[in-house]
Amino acid sequence: MYVAVAYWGMQNGWLQPEHLDKDQLIRHLNDISIDFNYNAQNLTNEIWLNGQMVVEKIRTPEVSEMASKVSQWIIDVREQLVPWQQQMEKAKRIVMDGRDIG
Repeated sequence: MYVAVAYWGMQNGWLQPEHLDKDQLIRHLNDISIDFNYNAQNLTNEIWLNGQMVVEKIRTPEVSEMASKVSQWIIDVREQLVPWQQQMEKAKRIVMDGRDIG
């Protein structure tokens, strides 16, 4: 979820290597929709961000590095995502990894 948020923030210009506009990211956090689906046809897990499948786009070193910054430096994002993770865990059969989901 953090990589999806980081990718989304980067696409909107709020998260760049030399500039983090955390106020804009936080202000628009409720505009984001993240969903996980299993594609039985090609046996893959898909991550959907605002209706767009983004698996390939979020698997870059730049997005990964930004996701680390988002999760560590912007506490408001973590406070928003933890309840989303917990709701998703209850609604779907899903395996999650990471400190926050515990």
